[in-house]
Amino acid sequence: MLMNTYKIAKPRTKGIYNYSCYTYLNMLKIPASVFENFDMLAPSLAYQLNHLKLQKNYNPHFSYIELYDQFFSVVNDNIDRIFDKRRAELLKELASINGRKNFVRKNKENPEYLLFLKDADEHSTPEYEQEIHQQLAQLNQFIFSVFDSKLTA
Repeated sequence: MLMNTYKIAKPRTKGIYNYSCYTYLNMLKIPASVFENFDMLAPSLAYQLNHLKLQKNYNPHFSYIELYDQFFSVVNDNIDRIFDKRRAELLKELASINGRKNFVRKNKENPEYLLFLKDADEHSTPEYEQEIHQQLAQLNQFIFSVFDSKLTA
């Protein structure tokens, strides 16, 4: 009978996996809206992720594996709140902006709508619309990076 002469050093394997989790979590770009959800859903996770971003170096004594597991647990259990709901809110706001723009365009000359037109115009600035598009892009980038096989620990 052949015996396995290779002894696997579990602490070293765990250390490599721990470092891999650290690297993965460090590479994630978490948008402010997602971070706010983490802060409400799992304050300790938000705190640890924030602390991780401030860290200069890998700490082999910290369990990044647990942080990684907690991160995925919160994301999987709350994907509708973290991603779907926020994305829908942003798309709804873009539709609202477009509706206000059309309304302003069609009713520019009508004095009855003067106050409403001013308000609609103020809430339909190109900068605000660009900000909404940027938030959507960040949210999409986040969700794609979470499940990117090149990053997965």
